[in-house]
Amino acid sequence: ALKSWMEKEALISRRESGGGRRASTDLDWRGQPRRSFIQMAPVTWILEKAGFFRVFTSRRTGHKSLVWVLTFFCYMSYHLSRKPFSVVKSILCPDCSHNASSSDNTTDGWPPFNGKHGSTLMGSVDYSWLFTYAIALFFSGQIADRINLRYFLSFGMIGSGVSVGLLGVAYFAGIHKLYYFILVQIFGGAMQSVGLPASVAVMGHWFGKERRGLIMGLWNTHTPCGNILGTVIPSFWATSDRPWGWSFLVPGFIMLAMATLFFFFIVVDPKHVGLPAPVHSLSSSLAHSSTNGTTEHCNEN
Repeated sequence: ALKSWMEKEALISRRESGGGRRASTDLDWRGQPRRSFIQMAPVTWILEKAGFFRVFTSRRTGHKSLVWVLTFFCYMSYHLSRKPFSVVKSILCPDCSHNASSSDNTTDGWPPFNGKHGSTLMGSVDYSWLFTYAIALFFSGQIADRINLRYFLSFGMIGSGVSVGLLGVAYFAGIHKLYYFILVQIFGGAMQSVGLPASVAVMGHWFGKERRGLIMGLWNTHTPCGNILGTVIPSFWATSDRPWGWSFLVPGFIMLAMATLFFFFIVVDPKHVGLPAPVHSLSSSLAHSSTNGTTEHCNEN
């Protein structure tokens, strides 16, 4: 019985220290996990030092709440920046709209999309984004497993904001070249592919088996929320008497603002703040709860 008790205590000790031995360079002078300013993000590092997360029921709950909110708005902004092109499509190519009369096609629209083959050209621009996005998703998933997710997601958000903004620049710069729109969409598809694998990876680092369906179900509402905002905001300028370039520039600025917040606040892994990893299997969760005998670890997982 004594041996069994000692094994359970050793298991709990390993869980609290992050699941195993740490190199001496990962510990501070008190023997606690070193909380890197670079890993934690600058503002969150300051909040941690100021004791902000102690106002929650536990430090883990505070960090998980912040991660949930940041990743929610992160991927919502990804979807927001995808919609403007479909909203402005009826302005660029009146012939693509079923409600547009053919007599308006010679004067309305934006060359080269307002010509005889406007629908075909518009389809090629859409296809360039979709094809690039589909291919780049595979590579983004591989990269997300190998580099710091805070830098990777922030990079993807900045790139997505720049790409959607470049479509708006075409209006103010008077750009009418098809290859310009295709190249921008290829760049945008590659940057957009960063969002899904990297944000899901961050959520997986923080949230385990417990209430996973509820948490992820609520979190995935970022898709309709982003699509709604991505339709409403560009629609304000998507009229024939207003500069449709702002339909792309405003979502681009929003994306860049969200990238800034994400970079300075997100903590992508619990070990960066000295917290254990969540339990990802039901059997492990039950065994872990029975060895502890308290509710503290249940709340943290």
